[in-house]
Amino acid sequence: MAFTTYSFADISCIITHPALGQHTVVGSGAKSISISRLNDSTSHDLAADGSVLVSKMASPNGNIIITAHQTSPLNQFLTKMANYIKTAPSSEFAAANIVVRAPNMKKQITSIGVSIQKIPDENFEAAGGTVAWTLMAASITNEVI
Repeated sequence: MAFTTYSFADISCIITHPALGQHTVVGSGAKSISISRLNDSTSHDLAADGSVLVSKMASPNGNIIITAHQTSPLNQFLTKMANYIKTAPSSEFAAANIVVRAPNMKKQITSIGVSIQKIPDENFEAAGGTVAWTLMAASITNEVI
């Protein structure tokens, strides 16, 4: 019987910004990492005679949503980054990169031209919680490793 194994602890996420350095996450402080593409890679136009024009479109951009514990070093790094890029030169606004590696899945996702969409909403309750950071990337690529 064949089987595979998945563990979030095997996933690594490296966030890099030239002015702030690098923050590596291997499970600690992160609850989830979601990556979504924002645009279609193709469209089809149907003519009256039934012929189809298939368009191939470059659509490299997307979102990375990182859900982190409120008290984690990850949340602190992203907060520091958000505060920095507000007043940094425009050339540094989208200078961050994010690399997510999933070795058991033989996958690496590289996001470049990353900027923070907005500082996340925060809740303060009896028990600690999480915050969801939405980051936008100019280019997201999937690689088999």
